[in-house]
Amino acid sequence: MKRTFSIAAIVTLSLAAAGTAGASTIKTNSTKTVKPTSVVVCINAKNLVYSGNTTGGCPKGTKAILVSVTGPQGFQGLKGATGPKGPAGTSGAQGPAGPAGASGISGTGPQGAQGAQGPQGPAGPQGPAGPEGAQGPAGPAGASGASFYTEVDNGTEFSLSTNPSVADTSASGASYADAGVVVDVGQVGALTSTKIAYAGSSDLSENIWVGDGPQASTPGVYLLSSIDFCYGLGSGANPTSFYMTGSNCFGYAGQTLTLAEVAQDFPAALEAYAWVGVTNSTTGLPATITAVGARTMDETVGIDTVGSQLLPYVSAS
Repeated sequence: MKRTFSIAAIVTLSLAAAGTAGASTIKTNSTKTVKPTSVVVCINAKNLVYSGNTTGGCPKGTKAILVSVTGPQGFQGLKGATGPKGPAGTSGAQGPAGPAGASGISGTGPQGAQGAQGPQGPAGPQGPAGPEGAQGPAGPAGASGASFYTEVDNGTEFSLSTNPSVADTSASGASYADAGVVVDVGQVGALTSTKIAYAGSSDLSENIWVGDGPQASTPGVYLLSSIDFCYGLGSGANPTSFYMTGSNCFGYAGQTLTLAEVAQDFPAALEAYAWVGVTNSTTGLPATITAVGARTMDETVGIDTVGSQLLPYVSAS
């Protein structure tokens, strides 16, 4: 009866014959133990396994068949856990700079239209005063003001003029007239006897006018019933006290005040004027006036009588 063997049987038998059946390792001539991956099976002419080994040599009269003993590949195992991240490597050297790119085309556009002017900013702080400039040349002399006024009173009204020669005529039967000159002597608060001292004939009289109205210093004709300043009547030559009368005397009308009291009691900023002249009761007419305070002059004052009328006058000598 003919025997046959499967390859598995042949291998099994070969391994048995080689002394490896049931073993996972074999020994080589170098005494090193290894796991075989294949064996040489020696088969005789009857296809019977004669022997098995791992060296590839078979006895004479047999043939060698190389049989793999490696089983099929098993299933892939599960993926192991990721190992820790290794340290970063050192940075490499910086590479060379690349070539410069080509320049772009440069162009200038047209200028835009000018914008509207913005609002004016606030004024800056005032800068320090600059050095004083050199004095300029003197300007032309101004027109000379009136050094004094001439005045005539016909008993109803009085006239003030810059003309050195004036005259007036009273109404018939008038009982009073005067003629004289008027000089501005400064503010009443600085009034002194020197400022009103006069020179001339011995029969002259002196009054003072005090006020800020226009009648004492503005040429014109004014009614005696509406005088806008206070006047004080002096007694004797170069008087030092005055009887105050008029409607604007600041409560001093009807009182006799010394020159010092007038300077002290009236508002200091009011202007003061000296009147020097004659009345129709003056004896020794006509009279001459040569100075009032610092003002010099040469005026003749008098009052003529024509019938029942009085004619006061002032004339330049």
